[in-house]
Amino acid sequence: QYVGDFSEGLAVIQVKDKQGYIDTSGKVIVKPVFEPASEFKNGLARVNYGGEWGYINKEGEFVYKPKGFDLW
Repeated sequence: QYVGDFSEGLAVIQVKDKQGYIDTSGKVIVKPVFEPASEFKNGLARVNYGGEWGYINKEGEFVYKPKGFDLW
């Protein structure tokens, strides 16, 4: 497992080969489903899901959604 540095109140975590985000209390905010995931900048993070890149907000919702992605 891995925990990154906090950026805008969230840190990247890695569980097995997937990454997600926790808040400063350690609560999982965005489930680890990405490979890889970047730190947040200006409220967005760049993530890869299924070989396609997109951007999520701090709630884990896609602002730019890769084709074929329907996690929710």
